[in-house]
Amino acid sequence: PNGTAYSASEVLDDYEEGTFTPRIHDGTANSASTDINTGFYTKIGRHVHVQGQIRMTSKGSMTAGNTIRLDDFPFTLNTSTNCRTVCNIGTGNNFILTAGTYVNGYAGPSGTAAILRKWDTTDGSSTVLVSDLTDSTRFHFSMDYLTD
Repeated sequence: PNGTAYSASEVLDDYEEGTFTPRIHDGTANSASTDINTGFYTKIGRHVHVQGQIRMTSKGSMTAGNTIRLDDFPFTLNTSTNCRTVCNIGTGNNFILTAGTYVNGYAGPSGTAAILRKWDTTDGSSTVLVSDLTDSTRFHFSMDYLTD
């Protein structure tokens, strides 16, 4: 980084793998109930790759109208205001969305959460709300980001 040359052994000195427990919640941190909330990560230097899945069993205490966040990534995102990233939502089901609408998210800076967004060719993008989910919404995700 920053134009500094590193040897291969120095770069791989900071290599880590592990698991984390992702959480889905509304903008006020009220969480959904889940029976699957698994996450895996690989960290090499400042680069972090996460992937996992969420399967809800209930909207829990989430409040209608609030924005949905996927949270508790294992490392805080970089603090630079220009350091944002996309959270890919792969397969998913039991969303309440119009046909042709897709879900993904964005994250950063300085947090551990991605805000979920819905996209379509007519309206562009808007936030995923509690009303866009069912008690059994399920999805897989992956994201690459930088940490400080």
